[in-house]
Amino acid sequence: MKTVKGIRLMKGKGKIAVITCYDANLAKIADSCKVDVLLVGDSVANVLLGYRDTKSITVDEMIHHCRAVARAKPKALIAGDMPINSYKDEKIALRDCQGSKKE
Repeated sequence: MKTVKGIRLMKGKGKIAVITCYDANLAKIADSCKVDVLLVGDSVANVLLGYRDTKSITVDEMIHHCRAVARAKPKALIAGDMPINSYKDEKIALRDCQGSKKE
């Protein structure tokens, strides 16, 4: 399983493969190709969810997609975008990074 520390150690020693994905199926495919980082980008807002731009996506929607990617149990590091304005306040940003405890 890739970690932030492991990715940092890779820096400058070759290429780091990163792909954007929003669901478990693509996460499984990307992981089978030995991708290093799976980015759950806020672009899911307009690519899959029909929003005009990335400004409309919520933290809960991002968590939903991050969880979907995580269910694939990839070896790659999962990195999820924080929606715009969700990190203006440090306490709220930390709470949102931890996600809800629904699952």
